Amino acid sequence: MKIVLGSILIFSAIYFGIYLFSYIGILDIPETQYSASATKALKNKTASRESVLSNPVAVEWTGEIFGVLQSGNGYAIKSLDQKAQYPQFMAFWPRDKMEWLDGNVRIKGLMEGIDCAYQNTIFGGECVPLITITTLKIIKE
Repeated sequence: MKIVLGSILIFSAIYFGIYLFSYIGILDIPETQYSASATKALKNKTASRESVLSNPVAVEWTGEIFGVLQSGNGYAIKSLDQKAQYPQFMAFWPRDKMEWLDGNVRIKGLMEGIDCAYQNTIFGGECVPLITITTLKIIKE
């Protein structure tokens, strides 16, 4: 029992450390626009139902914000990549950070899975990838 609890605590501490250091910019996780690891992680997942990735995947995606949650901590985004596997995605700040933004953005973050919470209100019947934002930059046109 102690070994199991100890292993869980160690794994949690490592995961939290990686997340924290990548969030504050000390650790830079190599990423691509649509990373191969994200595609592989979602290979058996369909966009027609919710799913959670057992290991969140680091991604860097660009898109245009077309919706902001009333709280200001989440965005509905349409991908700028015409060939993207997922033409839309939802991105949230990990804490109580609030920014009302619009326009084009580049988001680095962790893809947590596929979310269907807003499929019938914002995303036209589609379930979309859910991203926890680590950094967000406004792209000047």
